Amino acid sequence: MTRNQLLRALASWERTCQGMHCQWDAFAKVTDASPDSRLGSALFCMMKAYTDAVADALGVPPSGCKEFTHDLDWYASENDYGAKGLEVIVNKRRREIRTVADLAWLVWPTIKGKA
Repeated sequence: MTRNQLLRALASWERTCQGMHCQWDAFAKVTDASPDSRLGSALFCMMKAYTDAVADALGVPPSGCKEFTHDLDWYASENDYGAKGLEVIVNKRRREIRTVADLAWLVWPTIKGKA
């Protein structure tokens, strides 16, 4: 896998997840549905499964953070798809993770030898 292939795959994953979030937000707005409702739980469980499958297919290893299964999970959940711009340190280099290009930078060192 090349960096460009990784970037395209991550961008597709993010677009799909963001699209699902937008649809949920529109639905919840008119129905007052909660993410904890049966439908909300099912949708977010499906999104988590999709994210896990993408991470597995790309070869993204488990995260060092026990509350997140891998860096895609962290990027989506904790970093709100880059909106928070949380900072990480990789090989003594500090970087804010705001875009899928930043996410690719974060995971590339762990997957580049696996393809």
